[in-house]
Amino acid sequence: MKAIAEVLVGAQAYAAQELTLLGCTVTGQQDGLVFFDADDATTYRACYRSQSSERICKALDLQDLEGSFCVRARVLSDDVATPAAEATIGARLLEECRSAGVETKVDLSSPKAMVRATIVPQGDDTSGEVLGIDLSGDIGKRDYKVFASRSSLRATLGFCAVLASGFTGKQNLLDPMCGDGVIPIEAAMFAACLSHNRFRKKDLPSWPIDLDAIDRKGKEKIKGIINALDGVMPNVVAAGKNAKLAGVERILNFSRISPDWLDTKFTEHEVDCIATWMPNERDKDALAKRQQELLYQADYILAKTGTLALLHESPIPPALLGQYHFSVQRATHIQQGGRPIMLSVLKKISK
Repeated sequence: MKAIAEVLVGAQAYAAQELTLLGCTVTGQQDGLVFFDADDATTYRACYRSQSSERICKALDLQDLEGSFCVRARVLSDDVATPAAEATIGARLLEECRSAGVETKVDLSSPKAMVRATIVPQGDDTSGEVLGIDLSGDIGKRDYKVFASRSSLRATLGFCAVLASGFTGKQNLLDPMCGDGVIPIEAAMFAACLSHNRFRKKDLPSWPIDLDAIDRKGKEKIKGIINALDGVMPNVVAAGKNAKLAGVERILNFSRISPDWLDTKFTEHEVDCIATWMPNERDKDALAKRQQELLYQADYILAKTGTLALLHESPIPPALLGQYHFSVQRATHIQQGGRPIMLSVLKKISK
């Protein structure tokens, strides 16, 4: 099956990495989309397991529109209105179906097929479109996110940080500013081969695979260690409650500890991977202090070959990176609800 994963704009490289791990053959990428080939069973397993995808679609075939269909657009171009795009594409597909002898109609309430149209910028005055048949529904949503912190992170973006850190389930992973727990929870599900959809099967499309058999491959324990820390007690409590809803609370270690005390909890070079989210602060001096403290502590506790995957909105001064012996190996801009967030992969350099 030829399929398309809708992902956060900018996150396509990390989504391609995950889909490859799930057994898919990635054939292409562009902003917000990953194209891949896989047999039917593997594609449906990806629908169930993928943590980086917002939605997975089958490449459009007019025969799939037989009976009725509806168009829902995802517009990545500022110059295109969503309702107008949906109406235009729907009318065109209806005409193409008639020409091809496919009997169908537009049904906005209960269509047999849901056409997903991603409108992408092409030039100064033109836009292109990528069409697919929705297979998964919305899989970017997480039911465990009940107790939110002030600066909650989208789970698909948090999972990208897990991948960027190099965590495979066997290392010692730390999130020193875990907030409501998104990054460590996503890391735990990844390491334990657990689907975030496993408690909402009744709400999923009827896929022709045995979801219970997939769940039985999940693990109660992992080889690595995942520490979820935060200096604010309500965040630690929220993260613990969310982890319980996700069914991974026994995999995670929670603790209230301020980032500037990390060197009292961990020995030198004890941590293999750090993945965390540092949102903006109104007080620029406070933000600069947080950046400095994180890098200072990471310089001590992170293994010499370790990786720090940092999600942030404000740039990190190069002089500060050099002061604490870090270099930027990779930097990616990812859009979260129209809000640009940088995912920086930092590696230690020789002192």
